[in-house]
Amino acid sequence: MFDRRLLQHFDWVLLLLLVVIGMASVLNLYSATYPIKGSGGSQIFMKQAYWFLLGIGVMLLNVVLVVVSATTTHDSAPSRRSPSSRSNATGARRCAVTRRGAT
Repeated sequence: MFDRRLLQHFDWVLLLLLVVIGMASVLNLYSATYPIKGSGGSQIFMKQAYWFLLGIGVMLLNVVLVVVSATTTHDSAPSRRSPSSRSNATGARRCAVTRRGAT
């Protein structure tokens, strides 16, 4: 049901870079607002950290939904060689018309 090739072809380096850059930015914000804790500096840091984690969570949820959608669509898609395929039926009609016109 789950295709392991999806994990092999996933861009793990990009995900790692995204997490590292996001963590560096949150740490940078923390260090910039550290001395002003009394005036809400830690609230800005926590808000940014929550939004960063929410963004990572939404991204991972999107990846899971795409993988599930791809596997379920692939499993339920009709085969190209089935007799009910539209291209085969159209080809059969063309042959029948050509045969009638030739006689």
